Amino acid sequence: MALLFSAATCAASAQVVPAFSSIGNVSAFGTLTMLKPDLSYYGDLAVYGISLGGFLQTRHIVGLETRGLLMRSGGIEHQEAALAGPRFVMHFANVTPYVSVLGGVANTWRWSHPPTTEEPSPRMLGGFGPQWSVLGGLDIRLNHRFVIRMGELSYAKTYPKDWTITSLTASTGIVYRIN
Repeated sequence: MALLFSAATCAASAQVVPAFSSIGNVSAFGTLTMLKPDLSYYGDLAVYGISLGGFLQTRHIVGLETRGLLMRSGGIEHQEAALAGPRFVMHFANVTPYVSVLGGVANTWRWSHPPTTEEPSPRMLGGFGPQWSVLGGLDIRLNHRFVIRMGELSYAKTYPKDWTITSLTASTGIVYRIN
């Protein structure tokens, strides 16, 4: 029975893979990201973290991207976000410039004042709110599976309950093509 079941799974996966690959390029990515949390506030420091996500790129210009950001190291303002939206690319041999327009939700927060030993404990300010982001970058394909994300820049607006945050990010990382 186990032998029949394992043979059936191999046959089923062989039938699914060609249909799956015909829809386009399915890839996952991870980047190291630096975030300037709020352009209107000059006292904050850059925040560092990671971005993880994936995209479905059709054989034409338009695709779909989803990503999550976890920015928690460095400055006093931090941010986590989950975003999705359309992606647009052009292919020039091994070089792929791209632009994405993403929307979603973010949890952004900051301390009422920087934590120090002399002052009372700071309060956490912030909360959930909608976020939109426009980003662009450049990928360099190494082979069929691996791509180096040479650089990516983004401009984003986040709307938590008490203020609006305008942020910039810069990223670099790696992309792995699944199919």
